[in-house]
Amino acid sequence: MNEQLINTKKRYENLDLLRGLAALSVLLYHYLYHYSNIYDLNYGIKVFALGKFGVVLFFVLSGFVIFTSLNNGQSRFSFVKKRFLRLFPTYWICISLTFIITTFYGLPGREVDFQTYIVNLTMLQNLIGVRNVDGVYWTLTYELLFYMFSCVFLFRKNNVRKFFAINIAYMLFQFLLIFSEVDVNIRMKTMILYEYYVFFLVGMIFYFDETNVRLYSSWHLQILLLLSLIYIVLVRAYPFIDILCIAFVYLGIKKQNIIPNGLIKRILLSLGWVSYPLYLLHQNIGFVVIRNASFSFYVNCILAMLLSIALSLVVLKLETKLRVINK
Repeated sequence: MNEQLINTKKRYENLDLLRGLAALSVLLYHYLYHYSNIYDLNYGIKVFALGKFGVVLFFVLSGFVIFTSLNNGQSRFSFVKKRFLRLFPTYWICISLTFIITTFYGLPGREVDFQTYIVNLTMLQNLIGVRNVDGVYWTLTYELLFYMFSCVFLFRKNNVRKFFAINIAYMLFQFLLIFSEVDVNIRMKTMILYEYYVFFLVGMIFYFDETNVRLYSSWHLQILLLLSLIYIVLVRAYPFIDILCIAFVYLGIKKQNIIPNGLIKRILLSLGWVSYPLYLLHQNIGFVVIRNASFSFYVNCILAMLLSIALSLVVLKLETKLRVINK
């Protein structure tokens, strides 16, 4: 195995590590901070409020990996099909489990009716003002819209100048919204990926920087990165933490071993492999466990974590079998 292949393998391993870290961060945020806020309890641990920034890691990673799909020679139809199969079957299984469990056991303030569940199957509920079956699903609309944007505007544009032209126009539009007095409602902000597209963009910039695809104009990337950081400072509530997350992803892309071999690395890799179903399942189902288990709060949190991971493994295995059958 040559050195380049080894380095590539390590980089992809680092991406799984980062996914695992992001999933664990969000999970700890919901169990050890957010739950107590929702139900007015005194168990919340403030440091875990930082866990919500795991979403930033997910978005940057999505931006980084998107061009491996856009530029591998497949057609647009094939790209859409693969993205659909990647997102929706797992989502449908997880949302159904969440709906059934929360309906059966009850979860005050977070239960929804059957009609809301049906609308949620489209993954577009945030665009039409329908409540999420589980609050974490808000990010999926952004992911889906990003894939649509990429398919339409960035497909096979592995040329830095074309990439720059498209994204500079998009970023200038975003800056125009910031400095204008136009009142943009929440649905429109979602449609234009307001506040969050910048994280996907940073991931794409890292992809070009890492792969050196036609990199005869690196200053284009530097300008886009600078604009992205300025945008984050202007729009985001905690830009310093966002930028730290971005820096951590960059470190993971550039370095071969961001975490030494050992138990922690194995745990994060395992969480990275199941990060998608784990993200979809952990919140409301975990809250049901925390609320109903007859142990102390923190023991209940551990049980919720273990159950969420176990269900994620089952869903991943089921989804894999369904994918094989469909082939």
